[in-house]
Amino acid sequence: MGCVSGTTNHLARGALLLLSWSSAAQLALATTWTVDLAGGPGAQFTQISDAIAAASDGDVIVVRPGLYNQFSLDKGLEIRAEPGAAARAVVRLQNLASSQRAAIRGLQVVTLHVTNNLGPVVLEQLSVYSDPALIPFSSSEHLRIDACADVRVQRSNITSPGGQRGMEAVYVFDARVEFVECTLSAQAGKTSATGDAGAGGHGLLVDDHARVHFVRSSTFGGVGGASSGAGAGGEGGDGIHVAGASEVIVAGLAFDSVVGGAGGAAGSCALNGRGGDGIELVGSCELRTSSVTLSGGTSCSLSGLALESPLGTVVTPLPPDPVLTVAPPPSGSSMALFTLHAAPGTSAELFLGRRTLLSPSVNTEIELLAQHARRIDLGVVPASGVVQRSVKLPPNTFVVAQVDALLSAGDFRRTNSCVVFR
Repeated sequence: MGCVSGTTNHLARGALLLLSWSSAAQLALATTWTVDLAGGPGAQFTQISDAIAAASDGDVIVVRPGLYNQFSLDKGLEIRAEPGAAARAVVRLQNLASSQRAAIRGLQVVTLHVTNNLGPVVLEQLSVYSDPALIPFSSSEHLRIDACADVRVQRSNITSPGGQRGMEAVYVFDARVEFVECTLSAQAGKTSATGDAGAGGHGLLVDDHARVHFVRSSTFGGVGGASSGAGAGGEGGDGIHVAGASEVIVAGLAFDSVVGGAGGAAGSCALNGRGGDGIELVGSCELRTSSVTLSGGTSCSLSGLALESPLGTVVTPLPPDPVLTVAPPPSGSSMALFTLHAAPGTSAELFLGRRTLLSPSVNTEIELLAQHARRIDLGVVPASGVVQRSVKLPPNTFVVAQVDALLSAGDFRRTNSCVVFR
């Protein structure tokens, strides 16, 4: 499995991408705009779209609680939502040049389309789900990432809507995407009182030469719809469905789960829907999986498989791939807590920087994802397999982190990246 084969079109256009964010000094010069639906003190705008129109690359838009209209973001901005801020309908983040970088943080949305971006995109602590208060909502998957060079999704919860076929929670198409500490849930297919019920959606659908790194995250296929008449129950959706010569890397711990949806019930066991697979590879796709629990969906007639891959390539590295997570500084603190899970005996170094990189390497599976501006020696991983380190972060900045790990047998590996805003 080679890390240079995914996202063929956009890695070719971006070459070895070196995408830098502003330094702390530059951030200090950026303008902070405030959006408040109620027009409260200190707010310049009552809608997010108006703030985007006025802002320039590098600016920050703070969004106070409220239900806002849909908007499109095509500038290098950070949208920082306070708890209770939500946007209705379809939000779009699109058409960034390689010199631009954008982030959406903390916002509740119904549907988010991230498309045609050469610059890096960070999505952090998003809640993407159906809520009657956020109508009208789209009938498409809730998060669609299409034709993007570098998207990093962190600590987000994404739940798809129902439908005649329950739509996917997340669809990744011709893009390089990293999920860290996320939960994806596809809802059930539509029930039927007269005919066949609808199938559940896939938790994550990966297609068209996409490359996905799925870390310390869980995904659940939707349950097949039930038929109360003479029809068949709907099939359960897959936890992860991979097609179009795409690559997926799944890494985490045993309690991280990739689960197919249960088959839908019907009037007899023979008509119950088939359970979804934990992971299904269609055609010549590639999968690398470490430690995460894979489970097929249950069914009275035919349960799904933990992994179905008649033609794909599957690699299960031993020891498992290392993974990195971070607890950002709580309010009023400057200390971020980084946690590394790796094989005992591994020598580890934590690298921190203010640049996101995307540079494939010939000697390891995971790309170089973070600038090496600061090095912290984590020492040798103990028998517990866990190393933690608190790091003081400067104000008004963000940090991109990644660990280089040298296993005791001499095998060199890298973790995922973690992005921390402060």
